[in-house]
Amino acid sequence: MYRNEIRFSGVMRDISAIVPDDVWLTSMAATFNETGGNGSATGGAATPAPTGGGAAATTPGSPGAGSPVASITFAGAGLEHVDVGGFLRALARGPKKGGQQVYLNPYFTTSQKDDEAGQATVTFNATVDLSSAAYSGRYQAAGTVTP
Repeated sequence: MYRNEIRFSGVMRDISAIVPDDVWLTSMAATFNETGGNGSATGGAATPAPTGGGAAATTPGSPGAGSPVASITFAGAGLEHVDVGGFLRALARGPKKGGQQVYLNPYFTTSQKDDEAGQATVTFNATVDLSSAAYSGRYQAAGTVTP
């Protein structure tokens, strides 16, 4: 039952520690992949995760590479493109669990500079995949958690 549980309290803690001071998130949605890894959503969000399909899924760093178990889609803003890029770099360097990266393949889907009320900002949409290291391992016998 809890074998494939992702505790989003931990994910939210990670994200809050990773987001730079000059970037803010306006929305976040999670999509879970079925155990078979075919990219079908099993619940959680209205926005589908990229499935990566085809040869691109085997290219390290491409969307869907590394057999992700879930994806998180963000919308947000920052002061400059470089600040928003810093957020994605921080996700790529993010925490490890059992020696395995939790966050995989961070990428922009859009990034646009705006000038609203005299203040230049950058709005963006981005996605990051979650590896099986994101599973909580709760109620699993020691050594049986599949990373």
